[in-house]
Amino acid sequence: MSPPKKKRAKSNPSASGKTPPMTPPDSGVKVRMYRQGLGDCFLFAFPGRADKPFYLLIDCGVLVGQVAGRPDIRAVAQHIIDSTNKRLDVVIATHQHWDHLSGFIDAKDVFKECTIGEVWMAWTENPSDPLAKKLAQKAKKTQMALAQGLAHLAGIAQAAMSPPDQQWLGSLQNVIGFLGANGARTTEAALQTLRDLCGGKVKYRTPADPPVTVPELEDVRIYVLGPPQDEQKIKSYNDKKSDPQTYHMAELSLAAQTEFLVAAIDDQTTQPSGLAKCPFDERHQITKGNDSQRYDPLSKRWLEGTANQWRAISLDWLRAMTGLALALDNATNNTSLAVAIELGPEGKVLLFPADAQVGNWLSWRDQSWKDANGRDVTVDDLLARTVLYKVGHHSSHNATLRQRGLELMTNDDLIAMVPLDKATAIKKKWPMPWPKLRSALLASTKGRMLQVDDKALPDKTVAPAGTNPTLWKRFQGSVSGNELFFEITIS
Repeated sequence: MSPPKKKRAKSNPSASGKTPPMTPPDSGVKVRMYRQGLGDCFLFAFPGRADKPFYLLIDCGVLVGQVAGRPDIRAVAQHIIDSTNKRLDVVIATHQHWDHLSGFIDAKDVFKECTIGEVWMAWTENPSDPLAKKLAQKAKKTQMALAQGLAHLAGIAQAAMSPPDQQWLGSLQNVIGFLGANGARTTEAALQTLRDLCGGKVKYRTPADPPVTVPELEDVRIYVLGPPQDEQKIKSYNDKKSDPQTYHMAELSLAAQTEFLVAAIDDQTTQPSGLAKCPFDERHQITKGNDSQRYDPLSKRWLEGTANQWRAISLDWLRAMTGLALALDNATNNTSLAVAIELGPEGKVLLFPADAQVGNWLSWRDQSWKDANGRDVTVDDLLARTVLYKVGHHSSHNATLRQRGLELMTNDDLIAMVPLDKATAIKKKWPMPWPKLRSALLASTKGRMLQVDDKALPDKTVAPAGTNPTLWKRFQGSVSGNELFFEITIS
């Protein structure tokens, strides 16, 4: 008879202040959600072979403009490498959004102290994939159009803008903040940092892959669910009225505005000035340079603070930038590398969809896989066995499917982790968490949710009304944490 395994210590900070290693349970996994704010950073500790922990990191980022008071992303990065003895076996970079990748730039020197076994990215980041290259070129063109539009706006003093224009500009900057910061601090640079840190050991994952097994792990299989290898599904951000699948918000019709803006913006390859064109044909333009006699009185009447100023169109045509930024933001979300982690054949499942939206979620039904016993596995089967759901896109309205998503997560042990700081969402004027979705999550999990900005651990709170006391007590016993992270043990 084999000797009993020794009990593993909890991985809370020690009284001395030194960060102890994150120790996995004897079976199952520990999952840690860091509390840096509105952004994803999840660390996993699995029991590896030869009693050696196996560490997996999914993303490390925080949004531009995060409300003060949350842990600094550099402190999070330092805690990660201290908790893992400066070794990460696998890092998954889900998609090119700043709130998922910024830590790899802003704490690049910290991560350089760490050995990274390999990095997984979605097939959409593969420079050898024809469709990935096509999508990247389109995204680059859109980013250039946005950059040029912002350059045009930068030449207009905010004091000269009307209050609605100032509010619109703030909203636009909030959306563009998902795409990265200025200069070298971009999501592309973050991915390149990861490529460098792992010595080029990058694996580009597709949903057509068989379930991934890792030699160091016993009975753990990772199913790659998305992104879909279909451009139209990547562009599918919301459901249809005939087939409602999300927890619903009115969808804006942006296509015409977006096409208009792209057509009205100079291409930097031919117009190095980087300024936006006038949206009107040259026959209808009046400028100070070509007709000052007509321009000056018109400018004085319509543009110089008169009662008619509200009719000025100097900024109105650029409002289509909002649609362009939203379209790019949504398309990037739909390139999320979504994974389901299975603990043993027909065992418990951890669902981590990153920021996948409707097209990504629906595409999971396009394939099935074989498990360790050769049995067919479908996404419905994986959802039914899901015991931990990382809520997509900080609880936005269209990043958790209803009938083909949450309503299929019927396991009695279902728990949700939500990487959301509500104060930041309020600051940005984003409806997160989406009320209908939050109500559905509370019902499905029987109140067993952990959100980044929660004030207390579950052991300090009473069970929600109607929750089975035994389930709540089990939940309380599985969770630990502090101001830096929440941690849950799945066994």
